[in-house]
Amino acid sequence: MTQGTALEIFSNPNDLSFTIGNSDDGKFAIGIFRGPGHNFKPLITSKPVFETTKDAADAIENMLTVLIDAARKIYQDPESIIGLMLNPQGDEIDDSLVLTAEMVESIVDSLKKTSHANTYDEVVAEA
Repeated sequence: MTQGTALEIFSNPNDLSFTIGNSDDGKFAIGIFRGPGHNFKPLITSKPVFETTKDAADAIENMLTVLIDAARKIYQDPESIIGLMLNPQGDEIDDSLVLTAEMVESIVDSLKKTSHANTYDEVVAEA
């Protein structure tokens, strides 16, 4: 995943779609897309390598957790070109504008139950 993709996911918390799909061989793949605001543009997709939907949901959780930590560091790093462009004053991050650990928890919970989660749906976005 590129820094640009990570920052796109991090900074667009209300326009994301997550899915877990299964293949003919019984394995599962993951997909992270922008939401309807960007015509469900694919951001991250995998081949079907996961044994269960739980494994796939856990992989998304791990990916998003690492992504949030890295994006926060980049955003607040005064030495980072991206940090200088997006946050020249070095302000604190407004959690209402970014993907948070609480949102990740709601996303993963929904994925484990239904294999789908959308942050543009009020239920997930407000959790």
